[in-house]
Amino acid sequence: MQHMKYGRCSRYFTKMFEPSTIVDQDGYLLYKRRDNRNLIDKSGIFLDNHYVVPYNPKLLLKYKAHLNIEWCNQSTSIKYLLKYIHKHGCQTLEPTRRLLRGYDRITTVIVPLEVEAGSQTQFFWRMFSFPIHRRTLVVERLYFHLLNEQSILFNYDEDIDLLLSQPSVKESMFTSWLQENKIYIEDKNLTYIQFVTNRLNWVPPMIRELFNLRMMLSVAKRPCSYEEIRTIAVIQYPIFRGACFAKGFLHNDREYIEAIKEANNWGLGHYLRKLFITMLISNSINRLEHTLASAFRSKGHIILTVASSGITSLLLSEGRTAHSIFAIPVLTLQNSTCNVLQGSELAELLKLTKLIIWDEAPMAHKFCFEALDKSLRDIMNSSNNGDFPFDGKFVVFGGDFRKILPIIPRGTRSDINQIKNGTPIMLLRNLDQSKGLCNGTRLIVTRLTNHVIEAKIIFGKNIRNIVYIPQMSLSSSQSPWPFKLVRRQFPLIVSYVMTINKVNHRKAQLYVAFSRMQSKQGLKILIHNKEGKPLKTTTNVVFMEVFQNL
Repeated sequence: MQHMKYGRCSRYFTKMFEPSTIVDQDGYLLYKRRDNRNLIDKSGIFLDNHYVVPYNPKLLLKYKAHLNIEWCNQSTSIKYLLKYIHKHGCQTLEPTRRLLRGYDRITTVIVPLEVEAGSQTQFFWRMFSFPIHRRTLVVERLYFHLLNEQSILFNYDEDIDLLLSQPSVKESMFTSWLQENKIYIEDKNLTYIQFVTNRLNWVPPMIRELFNLRMMLSVAKRPCSYEEIRTIAVIQYPIFRGACFAKGFLHNDREYIEAIKEANNWGLGHYLRKLFITMLISNSINRLEHTLASAFRSKGHIILTVASSGITSLLLSEGRTAHSIFAIPVLTLQNSTCNVLQGSELAELLKLTKLIIWDEAPMAHKFCFEALDKSLRDIMNSSNNGDFPFDGKFVVFGGDFRKILPIIPRGTRSDINQIKNGTPIMLLRNLDQSKGLCNGTRLIVTRLTNHVIEAKIIFGKNIRNIVYIPQMSLSSSQSPWPFKLVRRQFPLIVSYVMTINKVNHRKAQLYVAFSRMQSKQGLKILIHNKEGKPLKTTTNVVFMEVFQNL
């Protein structure tokens, strides 16, 4: 009865019959219990296999005691075992006598003392601080450092001069790996992480050069020196930051200059201008709002740089959130206006403002823009610009207005696609709808460089047009992490065939066109053969195998 709680057994007896031993969702074993109809009479109560406690008969006979044996295959069962390792023995309160000396007498007081009961072996084991359990990590941290900046461990009483004179002071785990690469040159395709199953030590981005070294170690294959790690395409860079820029780990406007230089070798001026516009409208060029703000402020104009989120406003020069600087209500409705009083300091500031830059504008609701528009019209009180938005003020909205399709979180890729000349690809982002560069446009690669790809459109009304595709920053719209993961890559994917979603999109256009017709007489379908001659019939390909299981 000691295991009964709230009218049921705390050990979950009686157990269910099980045809075989399985593991439940919490990692505990559900032992095999046969339904053999055998009953035992115990004090007038008939018991069957529902009530049998799991046991091992060999261990019972050998040790004459019941032993708990569990198979650790999940974290919950491991915690269950470690609970007994760190569990204290039986504890009790024993009365002890203490003498309290006063000014004129001595008083005996009985004080309860908490003590622990245990065997002699337990006390001696803990007295000599013997280890209770042992743990070995499969994955260890890989340490690395800049040249002659390795850590040195020494005791406080050692002679520093004698310590620095020893040859081993210049050795470390990282330098030993570099020396190992000079000796064993059989496999030159292993990086520092792949050499052994370990993990690189984390470095904050504020330690710039060491952080850049960590990024290069993820791709540097069996280097023998620091100079080889900084070498990219036979060019040795003086610092690791330059190597990271060349590898594409870091990016600034230099990348776009290199893209235009590469395309200049085989592209005409018309295509180069279109490439620059494509990078501009797709928000690829780094921090365009900084350039605009600096240009206007250099002429003495007042510029307001705001953003829809607080994190983005910190990245702007003298940036503030739009709700803060314009006093936009948190709950914005269709008839809302900004809380700006006529004649106030904020109202006078808005009158003198020449340009407003609003970053991450797609994140804000349209009622926020309408509230600012109505407030500016009231503050300016101008009859000349009444027909213009924001009463004629220049407002630049920043952000990605052409979102790509959501990236499936935790998706898997079987391998990395290798793109070469003649590879069919498909765009994953809207670049220029007027030129046919939309999400789902199929092209064929004609030329490749590090920062730009030349391709030819192979489908639609813009077929055979030559276009240039630059690298862009892509991020997941449904990230399971508390941070935003951004990848720098070309906005395309290898596309030898189209998915059923893209095919259905083409069929949906035909379906919508048919649904607009009000009669058969108003429907005209143009069908022609390869020579361009009109036909009255067409071939419908049907795979009969799909109907076999219906």
